[in-house]
Amino acid sequence: EIMNNVFGSLARRLTDMENHRSQSQYSRHLLAKTFLFKFVNCYAPLYYIAFFKDHSSLFGMPMACVSGDCLSDLGSQLAVFLFMRLALQSFVELLLPYLQSWCRSVSDGYVFPTSFARLSQA
Repeated sequence: EIMNNVFGSLARRLTDMENHRSQSQYSRHLLAKTFLFKFVNCYAPLYYIAFFKDHSSLFGMPMACVSGDCLSDLGSQLAVFLFMRLALQSFVELLLPYLQSWCRSVSDGYVFPTSFARLSQA
């Protein structure tokens, strides 16, 4: 997700540097760049596992798929992508509003009551 945001900003900056005659041309070029960058970012590891992993080496050691079958590696990588995206989206949906509320209340000067405050008053 972080790299998708970086690539989105890069696509916007590159499109801003071009000289488009109309807003529709600008929008089409921005969409094409964003799609290309995000597609490569998300699916390049899967293409590598599917087509190149069995025929490459890393630091002089040959890369091999588990049990000679790259489909199981591909399935496990896809499952990791799916569950990580699900976990990240759940975090953003559940905890981010709470953190924003807490930061807003701290900046407004509200102090949350704690057991330590009650002990110091006694």
